[in-house]
Amino acid sequence: MLRTSGRKLYPNPIDVDILFALADKAGPNSAEYMDRIAIPFDITVSGKKQQRYPFSDAKEVTFPGGFTGKVHRFDVPDQMKLPVTTGAASVNGRIGFDDDFTTASLAFMAKHGIMKLLDRPIFDGVRRSLMYNSGQGAAHEIVIKIEGITSSGQPNKKKVTVVDLWGKLT
Repeated sequence: MLRTSGRKLYPNPIDVDILFALADKAGPNSAEYMDRIAIPFDITVSGKKQQRYPFSDAKEVTFPGGFTGKVHRFDVPDQMKLPVTTGAASVNGRIGFDDDFTTASLAFMAKHGIMKLLDRPIFDGVRRSLMYNSGQGAAHEIVIKIEGITSSGQPNKKKVTVVDLWGKLT
């Protein structure tokens, strides 16, 4: 265990990986997310704040519905809230799309500065249209992995999967 200001911090991370379906009934919230895709954000690593860029640090995840694909960092409040509420030293939020080409395209645009160029007000409509979709709805899938230490000092790993077949998670 790490200690910071008298508070116990558990060295292993909490990983929150989200699969975004292109057929989702994406609305204003999703469009607003695209407004932040070129902006670095804070996460907690080993109990300290660090900045990361959206669509960096890719990893591969298999979701409960069977889809396997890459997920990339994105700005989710859990990365700052969970360390405070759980004592986790590190929390990682990542997102991927149920279409490999879409995920790879957004990662490419973020990595090569294209999203930064699209961050200008003149491109608001284009940027937001990348995520705004009035689809018929699709399953939401989330994989949460937690590694830590039990109250008796034993290492412990948990994996929780969440699937909402109707795409109406609240």
